[in-house]
Amino acid sequence: MLTGFWMAKSGFFHQQERFRSARKKLIISGILFGIPASYLLWLINMGKLELSTALLWLPYVIVGGMVLQSLFYIAAFVQLFRKEAWRKILSLFAPVGKMALTNYLLQTVFYLVLFFHWTNGLKLYGRLTITETYLVALGLFSVQVVFSTWWMKNHQQGPVENIWKKLSYKFTGSKVALQAN
Repeated sequence: MLTGFWMAKSGFFHQQERFRSARKKLIISGILFGIPASYLLWLINMGKLELSTALLWLPYVIVGGMVLQSLFYIAAFVQLFRKEAWRKILSLFAPVGKMALTNYLLQTVFYLVLFFHWTNGLKLYGRLTITETYLVALGLFSVQVVFSTWWMKNHQQGPVENIWKKLSYKFTGSKVALQAN
């Protein structure tokens, strides 16, 4: 989150030419290190690679690679967004981004109810195939795209974002900023 905040503050998303070289480096390093890191994590999750004392360094490499892979996604998204055809397609997801905290919390609650025992939900953890799990994720994300688009037609920001803003103004004592919005 802080990396994304720093990227936004530095102009990474709006000053296209200034960050062209950085974008290229993030894309290359994300591919070179992120994909192998994801593969290593998959090997561990599938039981095909066991962590031993000699491999205690491996989780750090995996996390580092996955951070680079995340930065690759961001840089690739920015690169694609520069092209008009892609901008039209990717703009469909803008409302989801404006409601990121709301959507994150909705996903969390949904998956807790769907998969885990302590919520007295459907308890589907370990019962769905990987394909079914991806279909559930795509289905939920599709619902979130539709809901976010509908919500943003009538509001400036998501419901949780609005509450967060009001609480932050309340606790920081900034009444002027709250009245301005």
